[in-house]
Amino acid sequence: MTAKTNRDTGDADDVAETAEVAAEEESPAASSPESSEASEASGSGRRKRRVRVIEVIEDDEELDDVLARIDAEDGEPEAKAAPKAAPKAAPKLEKAAEKDEPEAPAPARPVLLGLPLAQAVALIVVVAVLASLALWQWRSASGKASEASERAAVAKIARQYGDVAANYNASNYREQIAAAEKLMGGDLLDRYKNQTAPGIINTFKAGETTASLTSRSVAVFVGDVNDKFATAVVQVDIEGRTPQGATEAPANLIRLALAKIDGGWKVTKQYASGENDQTQAQNQNGSTLPTANPSTSPTKKN
Repeated sequence: MTAKTNRDTGDADDVAETAEVAAEEESPAASSPESSEASEASGSGRRKRRVRVIEVIEDDEELDDVLARIDAEDGEPEAKAAPKAAPKAAPKLEKAAEKDEPEAPAPARPVLLGLPLAQAVALIVVVAVLASLALWQWRSASGKASEASERAAVAKIARQYGDVAANYNASNYREQIAAAEKLMGGDLLDRYKNQTAPGIINTFKAGETTASLTSRSVAVFVGDVNDKFATAVVQVDIEGRTPQGATEAPANLIRLALAKIDGGWKVTKQYASGENDQTQAQNQNGSTLPTANPSTSPTKKN
């Protein structure tokens, strides 16, 4: 069987060159790698020519081999001639859009009572000062009010005491003794019960006398007052009546010492004008309330 393979049109002179090329291809072992590389290097400068190969093919298998070899020869130069792929262009780096990040909030300023801390502290200080001032004023006013209240209570007891200091007659002496004892306390009360009251009772009980004493408070002067003790001076007008006539002792000054007993003010000591503890001991009456016997030297009332 004979077959023809035409690869290109050419003249008869190229048959020999084609045969040489085919011989080189059929004997690859004869050529070393160095010679192949050299031939490729030298052949790269020459113009490659395509030749027509005429080969007698005796059977189909040889035909298939020839065709496969021709295809392999065609593919190799095409692969060599294929242009190098252009370098892949580096992708353009798109600048990532910067996300609009919210601005960091300004550091929160410390607040108190809805105000900046400094203003709040200043306000608190002012309020504290005003509160302290108000408290001080309240205490001062309260203290003054309390002191005024105590002084008024002392003045009331002193005035009542002056009204009963020498106010006895045959019809009221028992009531007056009881009223006087309610205003007294301490040593003065003991001495009054033991000395003065019995003498008054004996004087009026017999019914042999029509004498009488009357005292009336004219003015009260309050001295020192504290939580427990106080002093006062009461001015008293005293009048005495006997069958012989009436006598007066105006503007008698009685000094009083008071003490708070059981929550109330009581008279604990009394001194006549110009008298003190030493001179009082020399007075046989013990500087208690005047007796029912009028003095022999008062001014006689017309």
